[in-house]
Amino acid sequence: MTPFRDFQIISGDTHLEVSPDCWRPWVDPEFQDCVPKVIKLDNGGDAWVLPNSPAPIPLGTNFAAGIDRSRWNGPISYDENPPGSGDPRQRVAEMDRDGVFAEIEFPAVQGQRSFHNLIPPEAYVAVVRGYNNWLSQEFCSTEPNRLLGCALLPSTSLDDAIAELERISSMTGIRTAILHHWPNGGPFPEEEDDRFWQRALDLGFPLSIHVGLGSSRSNQPRLPKGHFNNMTAFGTLGAGSYSQFSMIQFILTGVLDRFPELRLVFAEVGVGWIPNWLERLDRSYLRHQDWTGFEFKRMPSEYIRRHFLFGFQDDFYGVKHRDEIGVNRMMWANDFPHSAGDWPDSVPLIEKMFDGVPEDEVRLILGGNCARYYKLDSAATTVG
Repeated sequence: MTPFRDFQIISGDTHLEVSPDCWRPWVDPEFQDCVPKVIKLDNGGDAWVLPNSPAPIPLGTNFAAGIDRSRWNGPISYDENPPGSGDPRQRVAEMDRDGVFAEIEFPAVQGQRSFHNLIPPEAYVAVVRGYNNWLSQEFCSTEPNRLLGCALLPSTSLDDAIAELERISSMTGIRTAILHHWPNGGPFPEEEDDRFWQRALDLGFPLSIHVGLGSSRSNQPRLPKGHFNNMTAFGTLGAGSYSQFSMIQFILTGVLDRFPELRLVFAEVGVGWIPNWLERLDRSYLRHQDWTGFEFKRMPSEYIRRHFLFGFQDDFYGVKHRDEIGVNRMMWANDFPHSAGDWPDSVPLIEKMFDGVPEDEVRLILGGNCARYYKLDSAATTVG
C-alpha cells in the first residue's frame, strides 16, 4: 500500500469561509457599506447579509467540517470558531490535522461572488480589490507555499477583469483566480473575451472554475443564436450539468480553437461521469454532424481531454476508471470546510480510495497535477 502519510498532499479545492469582517478593513473607506455584514439570527446562528438585499444567508453547511451531521441544518456561529473560519495559524493547524500540506483556497461560497449586481460597479471593484489585498498580504503571505490563494475577478466589465488579473498576477500568495462568470459578464463567451484569455496566457497565470460558469447579467447560461441545435445534438441539455454546459460553450464558440494553449481547472465536478459523457459527445457529434452543419477541428472528447482538468473529493468509481479519464487530468480535493469533504479524516478516505493504485499515479492525483497546473514551488511537492 502507498504510504500516504509519507508525502505531501495538496488539496485542489478548499474555501476561506471567514467572516467578511476579516477583510473589511482592506476595502477603501468610501465603500465600507458595500461589504457584506454578519448578523445574529434568532436561533443563535450567524448569517451574512449582502448589501441592498434583505434576505440573510445562514452559515449552514459551509461549516460542516468536524461538526456532527445532525447539526448541519442547525445554527452555526462564528463565536464557535468553527473549522475553516480562522486566521492563517488556525488554518495551517487544521491542514496538519487532516494530513494536507497545501491547499488552493477559493473564496466563500456566498458573499464575495454573488452580489456584483447589488452595488455600483466601482463599489464591487473596490470590494474585490480589498478582498484580494487581504488574501495576499494578511492571509497567504504567512505561509505562501501552503496557503495558495484563489483571488476574485470583478465581473463588472472586461476591462475591470483584465486590470485585476494583471494586478494580482504578481501578488504574494496568489496562485490563481476564480472565474465565476464569463469575462464579458454575459451568458456565453464572445470574441471580445479573447483579450482576457490572451492576457492570462501572456501572464502565464492559471485560472480556476468552480463547478461552472454563469452570467452576471442572466440567471440562465445559454449559447449564441444558431447554436441550440448543436447543443441539443450533443445531448447535454438533458444532462443538466452546469460544468458540462460550460465546457460545451468553450467548444461551440471557438474559444479553444483560437487559444489552443488554454488550460482550465473545473473544481468540484467529480470524475466518474467523464468516460461515459465523452463517449456520448463523440457519438452524438458524428451522428448529428451533417444536419447541424457544424464541424470541429477535433473530436469533442479531444477538446475536453486537452484543455480541462477535473477536481473531485470521494469518487471511488472515478479512481477505478482513471485510465479512461486521464490520470494527469484528475485533481483530488477535500473541499474543506464544506459538507462534501471528510475533514479531519481525508487520509483514511484516500487510503481506501487509492488502495492498489501505483504510487506514481497516486502522487499525480493527490498533488502533482495541482502543482504542475498552478506552477507551485518545489517545496509544495517534495516528499516529506
